[in-house]
Amino acid sequence: MRLTLSTVCLSGTLRDKLEAAAAARFDAIELCEPDFIGFRGTAREVRQIVDDLGIGIDLYQPMRDGGGAAAVPVQHALDRAERT
Repeated sequence: MRLTLSTVCLSGTLRDKLEAAAAARFDAIELCEPDFIGFRGTAREVRQIVDDLGIGIDLYQPMRDGGGAAAVPVQHALDRAERT
């Protein structure tokens, strides 16, 4: 079984989050869009960091809270997904 942790569950910079996930012995992370966009580097640099830490990226999560919530109208969620 593979253990994966979402970056949204941790605080700090993306590097802090990746290091914490590796230190806690997770196999991989789910990379949330705000963490990736806020990273002051390239996608290649993120890949190098996770490789160096011995973890993977199992999922890129470009949008959270988009569906299944009654408080969010379906059309609003679809519009947001389209923009993303």
